Amino acid sequence: METNGKIYQGKHKPIISMKQYDQVKEIFDTRLHPRPKKHFYSARGFLTCGTCGCSITADTKKGFIYYYCTNSKGICSEARKYMRSEHVDKILSNLFHELQINEEIIEISAEAYKQKNADKNIYTDNARNILLGELKSLIVKESTLTDGFASQIIKKPLFEEKMNQVENDRIVINSQLKELEKKCSVSESTFEQIKNVFIQGNTASNEYITATGEAKRKLLEKLLSNVTIKSQNVALFMFKREYQVLANTSKNASFDEMLADRDSNPDRRHQKP
Repeated sequence: METNGKIYQGKHKPIISMKQYDQVKEIFDTRLHPRPKKHFYSARGFLTCGTCGCSITADTKKGFIYYYCTNSKGICSEARKYMRSEHVDKILSNLFHELQINEEIIEISAEAYKQKNADKNIYTDNARNILLGELKSLIVKESTLTDGFASQIIKKPLFEEKMNQVENDRIVINSQLKELEKKCSVSESTFEQIKNVFIQGNTASNEYITATGEAKRKLLEKLLSNVTIKSQNVALFMFKREYQVLANTSKNASFDEMLADRDSNPDRRHQKP
């Protein structure tokens, strides 16, 4: 035992034996370093049974992966209908066809939007400079009024009236600046993120079908919200928010449409930039 920098021989009675200590340590070590799972199921946790509403799980039999309803309610008529993983991969891959847009259209639309964005920047910069100049002129006007009132050139009633007018003008200009900021173009990083949504959606189907198990799961986590399976086919599905917007737009979708849908989304305050 170390006390005040000195080491002493411990003479206290142990609370537990060394054997008990080793047993507990082994348990904690096992928890901190869990045994690796034998099997990995990329789509487990994303699928729901359309017949009973229970989760669809997976298992490995004779080297093949099968997905099936857990039938936790004990009422499912499709509980014994097993789907091979290859079938599940195919129907999920087909879902991502909803996100496909012609790659040439993506590039043309991106360049057109960037040019429009640049023009908007010029307009907003000029308008902002004009408004900031008006704010500066109000400061000069305030100073002139204050000097006139201090030297008694301007009477108090007139001074107060003019100062109120200056303050009202300032409120209006600041309001106009705020409105102008709302009309500003999106940042370069936001533009790239939107473009990546188009590109990811365009390649998702082929990427999914050829991906490894881990990569498939990452794609599902990124793109898909949930899928309902009935009679071994997709009955209902929902993409993650930005990809659902992409699925809802026309196949000739533009960046303007994409941004408009993002802005009209009532949950936009919860979105990342």
